Amino acid sequence: MKPPIYLKLFEKSVAAITSAVEIYNKPGFQYRDETFALLALNAWELILKARVVQVDPNKQKAIHVYQRRPTKSGVLGTKEYLERGRSGNPKTIGIRKAIEKLDAHAPSKLPDAVKNNIEALMEVRDCSAHFFSPSMALRRQLLEVGTAAVRNFVWYGRRWFKKDLSEHLQILLPIGFVNTGGSIVVSSAEEKNLLACISDLAQSSAATETNDLRFQTSIEVQIKKTGAENTPTVKITNDPTAIPVFLTEENLAQNYPWTYDEVTARCKARYSDFKAAKKYHDLRKVLAEDSKLYRLRLLDPTNPKGIKKPFYSTNVLAFFDKHYTLK
Repeated sequence: MKPPIYLKLFEKSVAAITSAVEIYNKPGFQYRDETFALLALNAWELILKARVVQVDPNKQKAIHVYQRRPTKSGVLGTKEYLERGRSGNPKTIGIRKAIEKLDAHAPSKLPDAVKNNIEALMEVRDCSAHFFSPSMALRRQLLEVGTAAVRNFVWYGRRWFKKDLSEHLQILLPIGFVNTGGSIVVSSAEEKNLLACISDLAQSSAATETNDLRFQTSIEVQIKKTGAENTPTVKITNDPTAIPVFLTEENLAQNYPWTYDEVTARCKARYSDFKAAKKYHDLRKVLAEDSKLYRLRLLDPTNPKGIKKPFYSTNVLAFFDKHYTLK
């Protein structure tokens, strides 16, 4: 049995976003920022079309373009005709029309933060890919917008199509952003206009951002000097044997901010079938095996023999999403 059309579209969208991330993570790729914007937008257009077909239900014509033709009197008729391209194949709707269609289906409506994130990518595509090469300022802005675009895509892939892509789509931080050495120069008036446009979109998105869906993701790298005698050397390097970051107790507090009570409260608010019962506690035991999501921390860092308390990363919700039903 052939897979439904919406799944074919979704699989293509996954291929597009995967290609976007893989190319972005190649530091020597000269056209990577522009290519990322192009492929990420293609991925979003495909996943939105997949959702349109999925809720229609599974009718391919839901993404076809139709037009009315004028009658002999010059007035547009009521009958709609399928619009075809030069090859004779049916034309399909664009990304904005797909968003408009999903707006009419309440469970699929995108918040403004996600819509504006897509708009920002379109502006980068239209300006940067078609006109000028991005400066460091624009590249940094694209990193924050692009990271959010990938995270939003992963969230909708899991919500709409029950597929978790989080482990396969990781944007790496370009080393050039770690230490830019002072102010970042914007080279042209056109680029200033683009950055101002993105800034406006960011401000209008703030009210609709959530922990899961964002307009942009803030990128912050902190390298702290310490005088402790036994502190290992830290450096930025490609050497797999080197220690890239020294985690202080302050770092751990930032990376694992949630207590058991906080995680439980968020799960109750997030899932329709959640209960703080055996299933939940069994899943927390599984979490305890994953150092990326769970950490035992000393309540008093100065006392190595003191009481320890479990803390969780904010990413635990992606783990629980696989086991409970979102509201």
